[in-house]
Amino acid sequence: MGRRVITRDFLDERLAPELEPDTLQYFDHVRRYLVAQMYVQGKIVLDLACGTGYGADILLNCGARLVVGGDLSMDALEYARSRHSRRLYFAQLDVCQLPFPPASVDVVVSLETLEHLATPLAFLREAARVLRPGGQLILSTPNRAVVSPGSATPYSPYHSFEPTLDELQ
Repeated sequence: MGRRVITRDFLDERLAPELEPDTLQYFDHVRRYLVAQMYVQGKIVLDLACGTGYGADILLNCGARLVVGGDLSMDALEYARSRHSRRLYFAQLDVCQLPFPPASVDVVVSLETLEHLATPLAFLREAARVLRPGGQLILSTPNRAVVSPGSATPYSPYHSFEPTLDELQ
């Protein structure tokens, strides 16, 4: 498989660290995975909306037993497969209808996903369904009170909504 040609549209809501090293966006995205890595040692992990796969790679390299990255975009998955460890698994999936049995994973990581979904509660129910008892959901999403205070619409055209901390809880 040849390397995918990267366009600006492909990168609008994705990060490809090798193309954007040492940028604020790079550090902002990677630091979220650096927090998540503290919870995955020896665990089975789903990285949902994994994009270009850099985060799944971080989680695997910090000691997760198994990492499955899932994304709706076949372009993103092809990119991820072409650049990351053969020990990583990448699957095309809908985060609101996960193809995994109940109680099958230890940790679900989904960073900067919730705000893109038309049905965020369906996603949260699915994450809860696939988590084992005592499992952990690690997610991040823009806080409307911080990123677009007083605005009736999200700051990003790619976002359906941006919850406040109270709404998220």
